[in-house]
Amino acid sequence: DEHNFFIDDLQQYMKSPLHRVLRRLDIILSSQMRWFVEGSIKQWVDFMHSFIPSPTRSLPAPLLIFTIVAEEGELRLVPDPEDLIESLLRLLEKVTNVTDAICTCEYEEVPFCNLTMYRLFDPLADPDSNRCIYQPLEDAKRATDDVVRSCLEAPNQVLRQFQEYAYLLTEVVENLDPMDIEGTSEKVVAYRKAAVEVEVLSTSALNFPLFQLQCADIIEELSSIAYGLANHCLNAMADCIKERASGILHDWESTYEKIKSPPKDEGELAELKEFM
Repeated sequence: DEHNFFIDDLQQYMKSPLHRVLRRLDIILSSQMRWFVEGSIKQWVDFMHSFIPSPTRSLPAPLLIFTIVAEEGELRLVPDPEDLIESLLRLLEKVTNVTDAICTCEYEEVPFCNLTMYRLFDPLADPDSNRCIYQPLEDAKRATDDVVRSCLEAPNQVLRQFQEYAYLLTEVVENLDPMDIEGTSEKVVAYRKAAVEVEVLSTSALNFPLFQLQCADIIEELSSIAYGLANHCLNAMADCIKERASGILHDWESTYEKIKSPPKDEGELAELKEFM
């Protein structure tokens, strides 16, 4: 009778030792849940701060990977940095969202007294059950945003270096005059120079604080385009030379046949003299 979990008289239950035991248990569990959430948030913030370079500690391995890709004639980072930051902040919010599923023991253990259901720990509600700001969470989100944006500076700098060669993505060889040997040669040299510069601009993967930047695919794409443009110019020049050589050969063969054949009459002799 002292610990009757099936009691249905609320006033009698509130005076019973069971109420005091369960209430105390709920307070203890609520405190532990609060410490767990706050501890988890603090550990996350410390983890993010560990990616900030410091002379007193070594940096952990990169956590996230960026790739430079070409889309619609432009170069950009994938995933999109703003989308990445938003996703990280949403993940942080889930630290407090999971507490919504845990209710007090008293409500569950004494089901027949129609007790009000309370969450064991709801950091986003004040004592009057109004929504409020949970400051540790807001501070963690701000710290995460600051660290990510700070660490993004290095990948963005490399991206800007590659963007100097983004013109290759939309480059079209126009008004090419294969007869202009000097001008065509300058184009070939410029395209090949761009290809070599892209190849030595970066290694296939760069490690920065928090991020690894994958560059192998964009290096291959840009250098292949540059070499392709150079080969296009060379092929145009080769085709022009071949066409001119064929014309010269045809003219020479015609001339040779005309000279080799003796004139049959005075008319052909006159034509040969005029040709010569």
